[in-house]
Formats: sequence, C-alpha cells, structure tokens
Amino acid sequence: MDDQQSSPIAVHVGDVGVLVGLARPIAITDYQHHAELSEHFEQADDHDGPAGYVFVAVEQGLEWPRLAS
Repeated sequence: MDDQQSSPIAVHVGDVGVLVGLARPIAITDYQHHAELSEHFEQADDHDGPAGYVFVAVEQGLEWPRLAS
C-alpha cells in the first residue's frame, strides 16, 4: 500500500486525536470548513526536509477536527 492510499492515519490519547497524512484527504474542504483554525503553508524552495504534501488535523472529542493544516 502506498502513501496515497493509506493517508491519513489517526492516533488518539484520551479524547485528543491527531490525524496525519501524506496526501490531501478527499474531505479536505469539509475539514477546513468545520475547523476553528485552518492553515496552508507553502513550502520554500530552499527547504531542508522532504518534499511533498503533509496533512495534519487535531480533534478533541468532536465530530470534526478543530485544527486542519
């Protein structure tokens, strides 16, 4: 299974969950619409890290994540 098919994954500790993926989720517009904070960061040309897309969302006992990036 490649990264595109396995994204995003979720990890929960108590009522806090973190979703992380290496591909844009199908429901990205829904995540952004329902989030209290939604950010998109452009990658600089002179970056040191790996290239590509990373999705991160944080939820706290809610139906939709409160933060989507």
